[in-house]
Amino acid sequence: MKKDKHVAFKAIAKWYRFTDSEVQQIIYDGAVEMPRKPYPAVDGIKKTMELYDSAQMRRFKPEDFYDDSFMKELDESGFIDRLYSQPQR
Repeated sequence: MKKDKHVAFKAIAKWYRFTDSEVQQIIYDGAVEMPRKPYPAVDGIKKTMELYDSAQMRRFKPEDFYDDSFMKELDESGFIDRLYSQPQR
C-alpha cells in the first residue's frame, strides 16, 4: 500500500470495489498516514479504560485487551524493515 500507488489503487478497486479515483485517493492518503508497524493502540486502550472507569474495569490491565505477539515477531524478525527497504518496481 505504501510502496506502489498503482498497485494500491488496483487493490482498493478489487477488495473494496471503489473504482472512483478520487475515493481511491482518499483511502490511499489515509493509509499513507498509518504507521509502518501497526502495533496496538495502547494509549487508546488506556484512555478507554479511563473513560469507562469502574471497579470491574480496574481489575484489568491494558495488556489484557490486546495481543501484540504477532507484531513483535514480525518486527523482531526484520520482516517489516525489509519490506520497506526493498526497491520499488
